Amino acid sequence: MNFIEMKFTNPVLAEIFGSNNASDGLFDTNGTVDRKFNIDDAVPPKNTEDFISIFFRVLEKNSEVPAGENFAKAKESIYKDTVLRLSDVVHGFGDIELTISIDSVNEQGNNVNKKSVTKISRNKN
Repeated sequence: MNFIEMKFTNPVLAEIFGSNNASDGLFDTNGTVDRKFNIDDAVPPKNTEDFISIFFRVLEKNSEVPAGENFAKAKESIYKDTVLRLSDVVHGFGDIELTISIDSVNEQGNNVNKKSVTKISRNKN
């Protein structure tokens, strides 16, 4: 099973989702996300901007779960609000931890699971 597990905090992004009635089942009261989603494939992010793109793509692909369904209903407004407040969104992140797990078949024909863990530290000193 291919999945991506996201752990991050961003009160600005939580506020954007909340103002568009799309935060239920996604953000907790502190603006934290700690969720696992199904994926087809993903490339680990190099920075917070890459992560935002992956986050939105994962929500779009998971429209059958409540978080994805809520996102689908409000995505145009969420995109607009995110772009208008992009600097605040990028600087609003705490540390980000992303685990990507992809099943594949190796050269010998065996099923293997490739797992990568990416951490983006956002020290605010």
